[in-house]
Parts: sequence; C-alpha cells; structure tokens
Amino acid sequence: MTQSRPGSADGAPAEAPYSDASGEVGAPLPAGRRRVHLALAGALGALLLTACAVDRLAEGRAESRTAEAFQDGMGTPTRPEVHVRGFQC
Repeated sequence: MTQSRPGSADGAPAEAPYSDASGEVGAPLPAGRRRVHLALAGALGALLLTACAVDRLAEGRAESRTAEAFQDGMGTPTRPEVHVRGFQC
C-alpha cells in the first residue's frame, strides 16, 4: 500500500524528500538545480529593478506633463512644481 499525500483527495503517493547518494535527507541541492534557482532569483530581481525604473520614468513624465498643462491652462510664466505620489520602489 502506498502512502498518500496529506490532504490529497486523489490518493496520489507522497513524494519522498530529496536525499543524496548516501541517503541523507536534507542534503544540499545538486549543482544543476542550484544554478537554476540562482538564475530564477536573478531574473526575478532584474524584473523588479526594471519595474521600479519604469515606474520612476513614468512618474517623472507625468509630473512634467501635468506641470506643462497647468502652466498652459493658467497662463503662468513658469511651470508650477508638481509631485506625483503613490507606490514607491
């Protein structure tokens, strides 16, 4: 009889924890899997940094366009100071 996963309604067998050739449970990941995990973490970090950079550029553009619109609408000689607030990276 196979042991099913806790909370599994389909009766699928439980997965054994990772073990190395010596049979020790909780041994470090093999180099290939570790490399994949590091690559995924690096890609996620790059994605977050890119999102923050795009957010900053959009914020600056929105401030500039809003100040320009206020200047044109109010007829002032200089642009007003405008700050866009919201999510900060």
